[in-house]
Amino acid sequence: MNAIRQRRAFLWQGLFFAAVALAISPLLGDSAHAVSITGSTYASENGGPTPNPTSKSYNLSNLSSVSASIRSDVEYAHAESYASAMVTANGVVKTTGGLAWTDVTSPTTLLNNRGDVWNASATGTTIQANYTGNGTAPNSAPFQFSLPASIAQSADPYYSNPAPPPAGYTDPTSLVPQVSGGMVAQGVTVNGGGNSLPSFFDVFVTVEASAFNGTTTVPLFNGSYEFNPSTGAYTPSGNFMTDVFGNPAEQPEVVFSGSAHSPSDYSLVFPQDILGNTFQAPVGSPFTVDIDTSVSMGDPGNPGNFNFSGLSDPDGVLGAGGSVTGQFLLTDPSDFSVSAVPEPSAICLAAFAAAGLMLQLRRRKQS
Repeated sequence: MNAIRQRRAFLWQGLFFAAVALAISPLLGDSAHAVSITGSTYASENGGPTPNPTSKSYNLSNLSSVSASIRSDVEYAHAESYASAMVTANGVVKTTGGLAWTDVTSPTTLLNNRGDVWNASATGTTIQANYTGNGTAPNSAPFQFSLPASIAQSADPYYSNPAPPPAGYTDPTSLVPQVSGGMVAQGVTVNGGGNSLPSFFDVFVTVEASAFNGTTTVPLFNGSYEFNPSTGAYTPSGNFMTDVFGNPAEQPEVVFSGSAHSPSDYSLVFPQDILGNTFQAPVGSPFTVDIDTSVSMGDPGNPGNFNFSGLSDPDGVLGAGGSVTGQFLLTDPSDFSVSAVPEPSAICLAAFAAAGLMLQLRRRKQS
């Protein structure tokens, strides 16, 4: 009987420690982030089969790697959003993007009042630089923040983690992220430029990045740009206009990809990587790097509609898409490596569980 009572006491004490840990973990705040991504899509049309309108969203976190791709489709309007964030042995890489378009070969009665918008974002994380070289570890490890002009196709969430399209439907090749030599260009793609496209086809890109070494916050990059696919106007601000060194920032190029019958297909690309600031990270101690990248087309909180009945395109679609990648990488990966740091709540749970187990083992030993 005493043994049964002891086992019951052991169980209840374990539950008590778990409950206490869960109760106080929200009080710890979010001082150490896991990699996190958010996004949403919306598509609508006047008429057509249900569900209409339709929308989806994601809000995901993980200690070291997370990826998502979603899409909203009605019969003649479509929107996609995708994002990934990961901590690798070399640093942190975050990609966000999406695309939306309207089919304009459909019946005129369904061309009225269509809307499709999307957004995607990735936020900061806490990491640690570890010395892997020979001899005494230095005090700091050098990092470089940059916006790469292109990324490997295998790392782009549109291709590595695709959202399946409706049966029998294929995304328009002129709008999907453009691939050349296994690399995906970062920027904007447009099909139907030259038409008076609605304002919800404007693409907005924002990148804010900083790192904290325990005493000082170092700005790495802070800038945004808007691209109007109707006029081809590129409107930069912050470090997309003037780089972190005070020089004129790298300017994008417009590359026409349309054929003779459809010259309005083009891409806005950056010919070179855009460099942000450098950072000396403490070795062997956690530090926070906030890399907030976001891309959006339209306002998902206030989606609009537009009458497409007067517009046309030889390819049968009108739309735009865009993506951006921010990366914070070691400049000397041969002597250092990077690891993700657990959130305080996870550490708290583990500590309470360990404390509870030790206390109970001690009591059982004494009894």
